[in-house]
Formats: sequence, structure tokens, C-alpha cells
Amino acid sequence: EPEVVAKDLGVPDSVKFDPQGFIVSTQVGSGQVLRIDPRTGDKTVLADIGPGLDNCTFVGDRLFVSHITGGLFEILAQGNVRALVEKGFQWPMGLAVDGEGTVCIADGMFAYTLRPGGRPEQAGMLFAGNYPGFMRGLACSDTGDWFTTTANGTVSRWVPGTEPELLASGGELLMGIALAPGGAVVFADAGAG
Repeated sequence: EPEVVAKDLGVPDSVKFDPQGFIVSTQVGSGQVLRIDPRTGDKTVLADIGPGLDNCTFVGDRLFVSHITGGLFEILAQGNVRALVEKGFQWPMGLAVDGEGTVCIADGMFAYTLRPGGRPEQAGMLFAGNYPGFMRGLACSDTGDWFTTTANGTVSRWVPGTEPELLASGGELLMGIALAPGGAVVFADAGAG
């Protein structure tokens, strides 16, 4: 039977041993890089980069972590982080503009907003809860509701930060989505044609 060496983690998604024999684990949900003593379960936060970490590796004593937004970071002493590759979009398949002129971006596991003159801001992510699923198509209402198709064949109405409302399920390969003038939601299923 496996021995549990640590509990109450922030959704661990990678584990490695450092040169001193401690476990180092990235936490996709919390964004923390943890150093765990396998004998006691004591945890030390080496860095807090933000939700979406996906892997780590060592080159000698140097620790590198990757982020699903496309970023790559070196973890330095005292919780400092050096960005080697800044984040970028993964696969932005859905773009829409809401009633205030904000560009809404469906980037698979992430959702972003881009206000005029600003920079993209994360509006949600797959591993943080209250998210419709891996988003593909996107339409936005004038009131800021997001209507989205997902990789798991669903259509949802979503306001970032709230629980999505399931509108349809069972699609094969859902892609584009649009709002009709009367409020109907129209979507394309590339799998079913």
C-alpha cells in the first residue's frame, strides 16, 4: 500500500527529487512550487507563480518550472523567480467583444479579457473551478455573459468567476458559436457536420 508523505496540496501535477533528497512538486491549482520533506511531510514554498504550473526539472541544483500559458521560469533563492520565456497564448480559438469593448479570449484551458489599451488579464482557468471546460468557440453578450463551446462537447453560458450554466451537451467536435438577435445560441459541430 502506498505511503502518504504529504496532504493538503494545491493540486500537485509533477514531482521530482532535488539533490538533497527532498520532493519538489508544482501545484497546478495554487501555482506554488513546494519543497516537501518526505520523512515529515513539512512543506516549504519555494515560489508562487500562479495557477497553471505543469512540470519541473533540475539541472544540478538549478530548478526550472513550466507553466501551461507557455512560460518557463527558473526558481532562485528566497522565493525569487526569473522568467526565461514569458507566457503566451496556447491556442486561442474563440474571440469575442462584449458590450464595453473588451475583447474576450477563449484560450483552451484559460480565459482572458483585453480592455482597450491594456494587457490580457486572466478571467478564469480550467484548474481553478467555476470554468466551463476546455474552451473552443466564444460569443459574448452585451452584458458580459460568455457563451462557449468546449472540447468535451458542451455549450455553456458563463460569467467569469461564477459557476457555468450548461445549455447543451453530447456534441462531437464543437467549434464556433454565435448569438442570434433574438437571443438563441447557435453553434457548429464539426464532428457531426
